[in-house]
Amino acid sequence: MSFLAGGAGPGVGQPGLGWQQWVLALVEQLSAEQAHARHWEAQAWRERANGARFEGLCANLTGKVVELQGRVAELELENEGLRNSNQDLLKKPFGLTSDKREPGQGGQQPVAPGPQGGGQQPGGGAQGPGTRKKKRGGQPGSKAPKRTRRKDLAVQEEVHEPESGNCKCKDCGLPFARNGEAVSERVEIEVKAHLRRIRRTRWRASCECAAQRGESQPEVVAPPEPSLFRGTSYGLSVWVTFLVQVYWQRHPARAFEREWGDWGVRLPASTLLGHQEAFLEWFKPLERAIGEHQRWAQVAHGDETSWVVHVRAEEGQNARCWLWACLTADAVRMRVEDSRSARAAATLFGGLGLEGPLTLVCDRYCAYVRLAREHGGQIELAFCWAHVRRDYVKLVRSRPNLEEWGDGILDRIALLYRLNRQRLELWDQPAGLQEQGPGFAAVQLRLEAECAALFAQAEREVQRFEAEEKLSGWADPRLKPQRSLLKHQPGLEIFLQKPGVPLDNNAAERVLRRPVVGRKLSYGSHSKVGAKLQGTLLSVFGTLAMGGVSLTQWLTAYLGECERIGPGKVVPDADAWLPWGFTPKRRETLQAGPAGRSRGPRARATVAGGLRPASWN
Repeated sequence: MSFLAGGAGPGVGQPGLGWQQWVLALVEQLSAEQAHARHWEAQAWRERANGARFEGLCANLTGKVVELQGRVAELELENEGLRNSNQDLLKKPFGLTSDKREPGQGGQQPVAPGPQGGGQQPGGGAQGPGTRKKKRGGQPGSKAPKRTRRKDLAVQEEVHEPESGNCKCKDCGLPFARNGEAVSERVEIEVKAHLRRIRRTRWRASCECAAQRGESQPEVVAPPEPSLFRGTSYGLSVWVTFLVQVYWQRHPARAFEREWGDWGVRLPASTLLGHQEAFLEWFKPLERAIGEHQRWAQVAHGDETSWVVHVRAEEGQNARCWLWACLTADAVRMRVEDSRSARAAATLFGGLGLEGPLTLVCDRYCAYVRLAREHGGQIELAFCWAHVRRDYVKLVRSRPNLEEWGDGILDRIALLYRLNRQRLELWDQPAGLQEQGPGFAAVQLRLEAECAALFAQAEREVQRFEAEEKLSGWADPRLKPQRSLLKHQPGLEIFLQKPGVPLDNNAAERVLRRPVVGRKLSYGSHSKVGAKLQGTLLSVFGTLAMGGVSLTQWLTAYLGECERIGPGKVVPDADAWLPWGFTPKRRETLQAGPAGRSRGPRARATVAGGLRPASWN
């Protein structure tokens, strides 16, 4: 532009420079100025872009800082929860475990609280934060229990006289007159083994009649007493004691040998365990009869626990097996399987439900879900509310900041238990659900409303937690138990329309408690035959205990029958030796006394609706 301003550059009036050259020079000058301007415009654009990028980076970093701060807070809560869980794990080996809260924590403590109010305990009044926890055992002011009258025990009279010198007057020396007696009783136990020597007299002819005929003298002798096993000198009482203590009370076989060795009796464990196959053949018909009897049940409980078979480890296989249990109203069947799959579950539950679909009360293990799917409508699953409750108890223990929220859910579940118990008290079993009285109908409507409200709350919270997870990328810990609740909703609502279906699977867990305690003492079974025999005897003994049968008397009678029919044979009618097939005379003979009756699931809680079999009445 200096050309137009009369600058030092060549102009039109300058000598030797025409107007064409001047125009070309002007164009070149303008191009240079435009390139210079574009350069600075590009620099300004890059600066603005860098500024925007820097602002975005700052905003992103600020968001990450906030996210990391939240994550740090979450990890601190998780660390606190793990610390609490560690304390729970440390308490388990040394104390009782349950779903109850620790002293001082809020919320509803029992699984099935008292019949009145949301905050009452089974034993009495409301338990607030400042209320002192009631101690176990007898309470102050309560009546003392009556002295137990042991009428079934034999009595051995003993008379203790005072010293003769104390029975006369110290002043005049006259003797005292008898003035009644003071009577006290002591229960004594005497364990004493003895050798039963059997003498069979022999009689021989004293005449010569047989000699005149050229025959040997005839001789008569009493027939030999039948023996359970040939070549052994053990009587029935030894085998009865062995089976009860080792396979029912779960004393280790070696401990059984040492215990009786202390009483002066040598009972080698190897000799006793060497007859497992014979016992298995004798008890198999009873186990099969129990399975056939359970096929008519409409409600059953199912559960499983680990069991070790040590010989499998010696063979290079996994030694961990599983003890499955199938519990109905009047029978229990157990079996040791090598897996925890639906195939193993089908061996116990696959043939059940002859009179219609079987309602199986169980936990949420996937093998039961697959079992129901593979049997196409024959089995419907009623999931356990106690397992659902444990999800929230575990979450509250690990996340103290969610205690108020978790207590609200636990109170709702406790209310379901209370309403269901009230409903069962008003339930007329023969009548249908629609033919019940007005009291039952009122409780039924409230129970359905409370259950629907619990699932509605879970649905709302799942939607909210999922939306928050999409925005923040962080999953709320309450999302998992609420999702599980909605996922298993159909199985959790079955009890509403079927009052005979319990809310939880505690009955099956109580049945497995005895084998679990025994497993900790004897470390499972050594051989495969021993594992089969263990499951068979648990089935037979558990069923008899549910019927209030004395195991000792029953085993004496049953093994005596096996002894009579001889080895290699089984009883012809297995049902006649089970509670539902007892004759009145046999039932009266084998019935256990009040002290020996089982305090099993039939006595402590409803099993399959608490219905007592008609054949037992």
